[in-house]
Amino acid sequence: MIRFEQHEIGLEATVQRLEVVRRRIPQEFFQALRDALSRFDEPAAQAVLDRFVSSLSLSSVLRDVVIPYLNDLGRRWERGQASIAEEHFASQLIRDRLLGLARDWDQGRGPRALLACPADERHDIALICFGVVLSRSGWRITFLGPDTPVTALADAVATLTPDLIVLSATVEERFTSIAAHLSALTSGANLVLAGPGASAAAAHATGAGLLEDEPVAAAVTTAARLPVPGPPHPTSHARNTRA
Repeated sequence: MIRFEQHEIGLEATVQRLEVVRRRIPQEFFQALRDALSRFDEPAAQAVLDRFVSSLSLSSVLRDVVIPYLNDLGRRWERGQASIAEEHFASQLIRDRLLGLARDWDQGRGPRALLACPADERHDIALICFGVVLSRSGWRITFLGPDTPVTALADAVATLTPDLIVLSATVEERFTSIAAHLSALTSGANLVLAGPGASAAAAHATGAGLLEDEPVAAAVTTAARLPVPGPPHPTSHARNTRA
């Protein structure tokens, strides 16, 4: 009994140490990325990104490093502790890397998600994170990017008939100013609002749903709610062929 209890205590201590390490590694990458980008050191920043992409899961890279870094950068910019130049440099470098991960995200046979930011909204990195994670669950992604006129969004919806439309904005007015147009879309499509501007009032005005989680959790929840259909059963195909 004593040996068994000692084994349990040792196992618990090991689990606790592993948890400390698990939390520390993303923090170390976060600090290294922040240091490199604040110096405008692209080679160093790319090297940090290479290391954590090879060391962490995609979800951890986005949830524990990239998104916290971008939130931190935004807060420092608001306080005057980060320059506009640093914000542009860092955002563009990270955006380019994320779009590299997004190659081929329109392939496959899964449900289709149409992602866009409305007119005058240029912050699309969180939306890209959402799309990258959702695509890993088998979804096909069509990405219209930032500053998308509502007429262009409507054209894409009419052409693609997507299973889900995600519109992301940092300011509520980006949604409410086109509420009538978005309401027309929701009559025949599954539209959800995302980002800091996605309030209950905006959802009510447009008839849309809300994605209230951070991008990684929102993508996981969406994939669970609307799973990708499996391939057709071979015996079913054989019966159809004989018929």
